[in-house]
Amino acid sequence: MPAKRARGTAIKVQPETTPEKVTKPKDDNMVVAQDNVKAPADPHAIWWACPRCSYTLPESLTAALRNGRKTMHILGHGSTCQTATRANFNSRAKMLRAVWDGRLKYTPGKLLKKDLILNKKGRVVPKKRSAHSTRLAAENGWSEARRRWCRACNTIRKREGITGFMKLKRNGNALEKRLYMKVVECTTLELVANLNFSLQQMGSESQMIIAPAGSEPSASSDKQMKISQFASPSASAASGSAKQIKISQSASPSASAACAKLFERAKSPEVPVSEAAAVAHDEDTEKDMADEQSRTV
Repeated sequence: MPAKRARGTAIKVQPETTPEKVTKPKDDNMVVAQDNVKAPADPHAIWWACPRCSYTLPESLTAALRNGRKTMHILGHGSTCQTATRANFNSRAKMLRAVWDGRLKYTPGKLLKKDLILNKKGRVVPKKRSAHSTRLAAENGWSEARRRWCRACNTIRKREGITGFMKLKRNGNALEKRLYMKVVECTTLELVANLNFSLQQMGSESQMIIAPAGSEPSASSDKQMKISQFASPSASAASGSAKQIKISQSASPSASAACAKLFERAKSPEVPVSEAAAVAHDEDTEKDMADEQSRTV
């Protein structure tokens, strides 16, 4: 039975004995491989060379340093992409301006500088989109209506002697409402003048005028039609004035040609207007059918 040790005495631990390695006698022709032994790195060895400049990284650096310096060097050069990206610009106009100035080569839609154009305001816009928008504005009358309103505003500014900002508001104060009504009257006068010119070209003897509400037309112009200015239907009926007439914008060239043909046929007294319109419609239908057959053949 082992003897008891006194309290407070340390225990001595004997180290474990390892068996001795048996080494074989070395032969002169025998090569002994050494494990975990690295050859000294060449300080002049190049790990990476930048293809855009003479910057190099040696192999003597650690992997973290090499990768970090390589990444920062590439970011310092910038991207070589020549296509503009919308996310890199605050607005689409600035992106198109970069392509126009030659800083980039392509837009996101692969448009070149030759596919862009400067509009009247000096903005860079695509050629095809500008031509398409111009054609649509001319067809639906939006561009002509806007020009007519601008001409009326300039006329009122010169007439009233206004040099600064001119505010027009339909339901504003007295000054804003008065200016708005004057501009509307000016645009209406131009519309009536255009309508009278069209009637004159068609050979009609009737003309349209604008007269104050409640006034009677002159005796010399029996065939002139009066248009009451900004009068409600109830007020017009009470005052006995003529009915209000809605003036439409100028029609398209095809519609104007059809109207001219209709008026030419209606000039003969033996052909009523309804029959002339029916004959004109039949001729147009036959012409369209002939064009369709020629395209199919």
